[in-house]
Amino acid sequence: MSNHSTGMDIASIHRPGYSEWNATLRPLPHERTSEFARRFVLLIARHRAEVIKLEIFSPLSARAEMLEVLSEMPGYGQWPITWVEGLSEDGQRPSGLHVMAIQGVQVDTLRLKGRSVGRCFSDGYARHLILGEILADDTTRSRPEQAQEAFDNLVAALALGGMELTDTVRTWLFLDRILEWYGPFNTVRTELFQKHRLFDHLVPASTGVSGRNAAGSAFQMMAWAVQPLSNEFTINEVSSPLQCPAPQYGSSFSRAVELNLPGLQRITVSGTASIEPGGKTVHLDDSKAQIELSMQVVEAILESRSMTFQHATRVSAYFKDIKDVPLFEAWRRRRGLENWPVICTQVDICRDDLLFELEMDAMAATHP
Repeated sequence: MSNHSTGMDIASIHRPGYSEWNATLRPLPHERTSEFARRFVLLIARHRAEVIKLEIFSPLSARAEMLEVLSEMPGYGQWPITWVEGLSEDGQRPSGLHVMAIQGVQVDTLRLKGRSVGRCFSDGYARHLILGEILADDTTRSRPEQAQEAFDNLVAALALGGMELTDTVRTWLFLDRILEWYGPFNTVRTELFQKHRLFDHLVPASTGVSGRNAAGSAFQMMAWAVQPLSNEFTINEVSSPLQCPAPQYGSSFSRAVELNLPGLQRITVSGTASIEPGGKTVHLDDSKAQIELSMQVVEAILESRSMTFQHATRVSAYFKDIKDVPLFEAWRRRRGLENWPVICTQVDICRDDLLFELEMDAMAATHP
C-alpha cells in the first residue's frame, strides 16, 4: 500500500502480526530543518512504530538542529543514524531522509563498543539485521586501513546478531573523497569478500558514493543481512540485462538482489550509472543522456523480475552537480513518476566522469 503527499511518500506492508513502513521525507518549501525533523517525529509517533533504519542526506551544518528534535523521540539512541553529507538544491537544508519502521514484532538493539549499530527482528519467514553508521574507530589511520577497520566492525556487529558476512544481501558505502581512493578501497573489499568466501555464496548488492560523516571517518556504511527461517523465503542474485557483472571490472557487488516470501517480492537495486556492457562510462559530459541510460538499465532489471518503477519504495538519486536535478525531474514527469519516494542529493560518484547514479528498493504483492 502506498501513500503520497507533498514532501512525503510511504509504502507499507501489513500482514498478521507484522507491519512495515518505508517512508521518504523531503523538506517542504521554506520549511526549517527543525520543522522537517518535527514532521518525521510526528510520523513515527502516529504509527507507533519502531525505527529500524534511518539515513539522512544533509549538510553536516544542519545536523545539530535536526538531532536536537530527534533526541526527544522515545527510543532515541536505540537505532543508528547514518548521516551522509549530501547537498540539497539550496545547499543548506537536508535533501531528505529514508526511514524503515516496523510494528508488531520484537526488535533487538545491537551495540558495539558502546554505540547502537543495528536492529534485529524476524518477520516470521526470516531474521533481518539492519546495520548503520558502521565506521572506523581510528580516524588517524590511512584511508584503506580505516576501511579495513570499518569492515572488521561490520563483521563484529554481524556476529553480535548471530550472523556472518555471507548473510549480507545489501551494503551502502559512503567514502569521504571517494575519487581519491576508490581503487584501494575496492582492493580492501575484494580481499575481505575472498577471505569470507562471499564469491562462493552471494555478493551483496551495493551503492558506493562520496559523503562525509560527523565522526570524521574516511568510510561509513550501512548493511542488511538476512537469515531465512523457512524454505519459503528465498534470496537470489539478479543480473542486469544491459550491463556486465560489476566484478568483471573490479567492483565486488551484485547488480541487484531479490528477496521472496509468500505474498511478497522485494528487490534491492545497486547504484546504477551510465556504464555500457563492457564496463566503460558512456555519454561523457552529457547529464541528460547519462540519466536516460541509467534509468533504462534500472528498468530492465525491474522488468526481468516482472516489476516496474511504480513498485519503488525507496529511491536515492545522486548527482555530481545538483543543478542537473531538473533533467531528472523532467524524465520523471514523462514517465508519470511525480509521486515517487526519491531523494535527490549532490555527491561524487565512484568515477569522475559519472554525472548521475540511482539506487532503489522495490516491493510487489505476489500470489502466496
